Amino acid sequence: MAVPVVVLLGLAARFGLSGWAADAAGGVLYVALVYLVIAFAWPTAPTVRVGLAGFACSAAVELLQLTSVPADLADAFPPIKLLLGTTFVTTDFLAYAAGALLAATVDAGRLARPHGRR
Repeated sequence: MAVPVVVLLGLAARFGLSGWAADAAGGVLYVALVYLVIAFAWPTAPTVRVGLAGFACSAAVELLQLTSVPADLADAFPPIKLLLGTTFVTTDFLAYAAGALLAATVDAGRLARPHGRR
């Protein structure tokens, strides 16, 4: 249930906000989505490890933007721009860190409950 909510929030941020707010919200939600995918694929992983992996994956995608690969792929298939972006921005790393911390904090709260992560 969380993945569709995060995707919808991300699309709303991308198309409903502008400037720094759109970039920051998009970065936070991007990492939250990556976190959810990793947590689903690796349910026994410690929360901190999932958060670090989410940050690392997002940072790798950001660093990929230093090349022409994301822009070339977006030229061939425009929706890929929503996934990979095309412009390297150093401040995105702050949003990724905030997103990883937020996702891990929410997940840790869920894990503290009797039913935990499902």
